[in-house]
Parts: sequence; structure tokens; C-alpha cells
Amino acid sequence: MAEGRATVFRNDNKPERVGREMLKEIKTSSKLNNLWNGMLYVEKLGEYKRVEISMPDNKRMLITGKVGFFSRTVEWLRDDKP
Repeated sequence: MAEGRATVFRNDNKPERVGREMLKEIKTSSKLNNLWNGMLYVEKLGEYKRVEISMPDNKRMLITGKVGFFSRTVEWLRDDKP
């Protein structure tokens, strides 16, 4: 099974992040459809952390990560602007 990657394509607020690999080792989950596992680069920690990725629809991506006892879900919205 192939692994996926996600690279920053555009960031108007922090252009120095363009080209940075934010997600890596993305693999489909054997548990459910529309669920993937991978590694997300966490800027504050300066390292990659394991995350669970889901796409409830074609406009939203939910990424959930855990550090210690804490869990956080971030919603990323698709931007169709060129």
C-alpha cells in the first residue's frame, strides 16, 4: 500500500512555510472508510506526531492528534481560490 504526503502549497501569512512537508506516512485505516493515519509536523514541538485524519465531506478535513493525556481536533477547510 502506498503512503501519502502533504506539502504546503500556499500560506499568505507565513510564506516561508511553502514547500514544507506537513503530513507524511499517510495510510488508510483498516478500520473505517474515510479514515487515515499519519504523521503531522507540530510547529511548537518541532517534530512529527501521530494523527488520525478524516474527511466528513469534500470541503473539510479533521485532524486529531494526542500528546500525553491531551487530544485536539483541528478542522481544515478547502480553499478553491487559485
